[in-house]
Amino acid sequence: MVVFLLIGLLVADGKTRNDRSPRALSARVVSLESNITHESENEEAGHHHHHHHHQHHHSCEGRRVFVYNLSSWSSSLWDVQEEDLTFDAAFGEAEGLGGHLRLTRQWSASQILYYRVSRSACRTRDPKGADVFVAPLWPKAKGFQRMLAACNVSESTLLEALPYLAPETACRHLVLVAKSFRSCSSGRWFYDPVDPVFNKVAKFAYDEPLPWHPLLFPNARQEPHLASYVRSPEGLVERCSYLGGNASANCGNPPGRFPNIHSVPYPSSVHWSPGEPDPTTTTSSPRRPILMLFVGHFDKGGLVRAGIRTMCREYDDPLVCTTSHATRDLAIKGQSVFCLEPPGDSPSRKSISDSLAFGCVPVVFENATAAQYSLFWTEDARVTIDYASFVSGAVDLRDHLESYSADRVRAMQQAVARCKKAFTYSFDDDVGDAIDIMLGAVARQTCANNYHSGVLR
Repeated sequence: MVVFLLIGLLVADGKTRNDRSPRALSARVVSLESNITHESENEEAGHHHHHHHHQHHHSCEGRRVFVYNLSSWSSSLWDVQEEDLTFDAAFGEAEGLGGHLRLTRQWSASQILYYRVSRSACRTRDPKGADVFVAPLWPKAKGFQRMLAACNVSESTLLEALPYLAPETACRHLVLVAKSFRSCSSGRWFYDPVDPVFNKVAKFAYDEPLPWHPLLFPNARQEPHLASYVRSPEGLVERCSYLGGNASANCGNPPGRFPNIHSVPYPSSVHWSPGEPDPTTTTSSPRRPILMLFVGHFDKGGLVRAGIRTMCREYDDPLVCTTSHATRDLAIKGQSVFCLEPPGDSPSRKSISDSLAFGCVPVVFENATAAQYSLFWTEDARVTIDYASFVSGAVDLRDHLESYSADRVRAMQQAVARCKKAFTYSFDDDVGDAIDIMLGAVARQTCANNYHSGVLR
């Protein structure tokens, strides 16, 4: 039989199904973690720093990228100098898998992008030869309030700092906000530009406002904070403003258009190196004895996470505990068939990227979650549980997931294998990783169009 795991909860496989004591379960968890840690330590010995130097040993095979130098401007536009952004600051410290598993912070995508493009073989100092212009605004990880404060900058200041931003190049300018798009909704240039050139700038965040559809958020009344991610029938989205100091953000402001905003995945803690095999193959089990896994907390996420907790307790395997993003937790994704990905305070989750990296099929409970990643994720690489059916108790997770045939599960796993790289941020220029997909989508745009909120392809 397959088993159910809630982190800290590991149920025996068929050979030991009667041994469910806490001591026996803990012993199996420790055994698995010890094997992973021992393997990782052996790999670390010879590979700790070898990733730092790949960038300078190959020629450009992608888009030419111009990176703005904002260091001459006040710190209102930047918070880390290019030369001060270290490898570990961008990707996090090594934690295993020969240095490919790292303590990557969930808000680190902007730092990783800045590190990558500034050291890329495809970097150009000539703006006339650039396919993409990257404006590394405020790349350091920060909380919601600090990001609201940072984004509250005038269009005139940005136009001075970005001298090559013009109607004919605007759609190939890229800004990445490593948080929800709502955390940058204090800036007029971002939510409702006066100068039309900012309509065309490609703005990326961890989520995007979604087109209005009456069925997209059936739970809007029950979990209203998630409804703020869907455009009104008029195409508008509510926005937040910075009140200053430690005051909470005011998110009841008149709505904005939020033109040309697109979602990019949270960085997985697993990072690939170009030309090398998937680094998770040594920790992922072909058999995957665990049926489903949840990594996260129950203090957010509303009705879905509450339902998961209740259902888990009813499965008679309830060793539930608060969890973290520690290596041992993530590696267990490689032993799991399905990974539960309920929404928290937004439709997107870093855990989705980590689940895909370890070959675990994500299970989502919101149409809005899957809709966030149209550039990166295909429908056959996930399971979608109907929200209303789940919170009403009409769907039993164990029954539902065990109803899939072995062939269907195998097909989903193959789809995950095809798209997992798109959710990873490789150490260097790498075809098919999240940064490559993002740069490619921006480079393909035609700026002659009056580009407001079209779809990147």
